[in-house]
Amino acid sequence: MIKRASFILSGICILLLTGCKGDTEHNDLKQYVAELRRMPKREIPALPEIQTYQSFTYQASGLRSPFEEAVTKTMHSAIFSNIKPDMNRKKQFLEKFAFDTFTMVGTLQKASGAKGLIKINDNIYLVSEGDYLGRNHGRIVHITEKEIQIMEIVPASAHSWIERPRRLILK
Repeated sequence: MIKRASFILSGICILLLTGCKGDTEHNDLKQYVAELRRMPKREIPALPEIQTYQSFTYQASGLRSPFEEAVTKTMHSAIFSNIKPDMNRKKQFLEKFAFDTFTMVGTLQKASGAKGLIKINDNIYLVSEGDYLGRNHGRIVHITEKEIQIMEIVPASAHSWIERPRRLILK
């Protein structure tokens, strides 16, 4: 009886497997591959020739640097200038912010002159010429409809200072 059951089970498995052999599923793929095989073979292009490295030896190290004169003039003027920030002056509120955080958002015209509107984070502040802002002793020197001009005093060396112009442009 067990032999008969295993024989019947084997027969059913063989029938199921032959029923799954459907050849119609991949006909389009087989046609595409056959088409590709019928096409003439092409040559693979040769790789480009690799150029050998050409070393370069810098020969002008003994000559004067083209940048030396400009640096020397700036340092010389900084050392012998009277430019320095007033360390005894009381700091204004906007001097505790970095210059990159300022955004000019507009101007107001008053009888006393133009006033600038500066945005820091989500707050807007009214500034006028002569006000200080930024961490580098920046003083507002001129306000127009499109920009606020600032002159900062930054260290050039341990005991000398230079002026650096900056500006905020209306966005």
